[in-house]
Parts: sequence; C-alpha cells; structure tokens
Amino acid sequence: MSRTEEPDMRVAGPAPGAVPRLAELLRVARRPVFIAGRDARPTGTRNALIQLAAFSGSLLATSAAARDLFDGEPWSIDVSGGSSARLADDLIRTADLVVGWGMSHDARTLRHGAPLSAEATVVRIDQNADVFGDYAPVDVILVGDVRSIAEATVDALRSHPRTTLSWRTPELRRDLARRQLALAPQT
Repeated sequence: MSRTEEPDMRVAGPAPGAVPRLAELLRVARRPVFIAGRDARPTGTRNALIQLAAFSGSLLATSAAARDLFDGEPWSIDVSGGSSARLADDLIRTADLVVGWGMSHDARTLRHGAPLSAEATVVRIDQNADVFGDYAPVDVILVGDVRSIAEATVDALRSHPRTTLSWRTPELRRDLARRQLALAPQT
C-alpha cells in the first residue's frame, strides 16, 4: 500500500486482529526500528518495549521528547530526527519497518519522511485516535495503550517466533557500543 492511501487499519482498543498483524510485521521484518515518544514514558512501558524489541530484533530510538528513555540499552540508537546522530539516521533510513510508539510522527522526528526507505512500512501506535494522519504518512495504525499493545505483541511473538534474521549483528553491536562510549560523560 502506498503511504498516500488511507491507512488500512484504524482500531480501538486494539481491534481483533490488530496485534497479530503487528506481530506478523515484526516477525518477518529484517530491519525493524522502534521510535518511542512521550507517551511511551509511563511506568512499565519502557520495559515492555525493550522486551518486544528483543523478541522482534528491533533497534530502539526515541523522539526528542523521550530522549533518554533507552539510555544504557545495548540496541539503542538514540534520537530519531533533527537531533539524531549520523548512525541513527543511517539505520532508520534503511529500516524496512518503523514502529512509532506514542509519538507524533512530526517533521522533527521523521524529517518529513526523508530518513525512511520507500519500502519501509510505517506503523503508528497511540492511545489518542485524534492524532493520526497529523504529520506524516502512516501505513498501519493501532489505537490503544502503548504498553498493553507492546505486551500483547510479545505474547503473540512468543507463540510464533521470528522467521527471519534481524540486523542485530555483533558488528552493529560494536558500532553502537563505540557510539555510546563516545557519548558517555567524562569523569
């Protein structure tokens, strides 16, 4: 589906089939990235997203509003968008699945869609149905609590694990570790 078409999934709560659809997208994606926003900050949401990222082979990024959410996580690529590092930009640009968790998909976070591959599927998860379609094109929309959807998707992936290799390679892990070391405060 092209991003110029109306998104094909508008669900509340989420609707039956929404979580299995998200799980299937994560199961077959080769280069998935999560971008967590302000609404991913409530207690327990961070851990649910980290666990889902592990099950799905996803890298972790944030919007500027949630900048430090994944600090210390080995698969964190830091901030997406206007204040991101080149490594994060390069990785997000080549992602085949970008899942926004409680973020606005605004121009600063997605740079008007420029960092995304034309082949990338863009998923947006938010509890506020009124914000969809506000800034950037989205392929799949789920309306509901970010933490609940993440936890339900972990359960779905437990019963039907990934079928493809992830880009979580030892080489990428070393690149991310070097980047995190370079950003660490000097004492």
